[in-house]
Amino acid sequence: MYNSITALEKRISENAEKNPDETILYMQDLFDMAMKLMNCIEPELIKKYRERFVLDKEVVLNRYRLSFALYDLFDEVYRQRCLQKRPQFSSLFDYIDKNIYKELTLSDAADACSVSQSYLSRELKSFYSLGFNTYVQIAKIMLAKKNFYFNDDKIIDVAFQLSYNEPSYFCKVFKKIEGVTPTFLKNEMIKYQIGRAHV
Repeated sequence: MYNSITALEKRISENAEKNPDETILYMQDLFDMAMKLMNCIEPELIKKYRERFVLDKEVVLNRYRLSFALYDLFDEVYRQRCLQKRPQFSSLFDYIDKNIYKELTLSDAADACSVSQSYLSRELKSFYSLGFNTYVQIAKIMLAKKNFYFNDDKIIDVAFQLSYNEPSYFCKVFKKIEGVTPTFLKNEMIKYQIGRAHV
């Protein structure tokens, strides 16, 4: 899931530079497709999702904001599709959302939704093709990237905020998921923002 979002963001970003208006229409189609995948037909709920997942020109023309928006939208699609088949997993997602800044364990997550660890692990893999720990790591790394981009937070501070007691381990996890170190990505974000300021 995560790698496909990264590839999609790259394609959309490249197209947005040449055809921003066409890309906005594509993003609206993408949003509509996401609503269908979630079986979301209630106008009031669709309106709430539109407010939550803003896919306007400002987002589409900013590769990092686009990446964050796509991740948030696709994560919601996967969650809702999971909940349609396993409603008891709403407790799992509540547990993750409420405790994302703490150390999350499969054991506590299984307890939160009153299932066994093996069942939870198996079901998550069937929906996400990811284990529990990898899912949580990706969610934490996305939060880290948002903190780097929007707040210019220091790497060590973000590592501790996300309950990585060893910043070196945070960097190792970050590189495994992103393919680059947090220092490299943070520097790229700074260069990108400076470049956008001069346009």
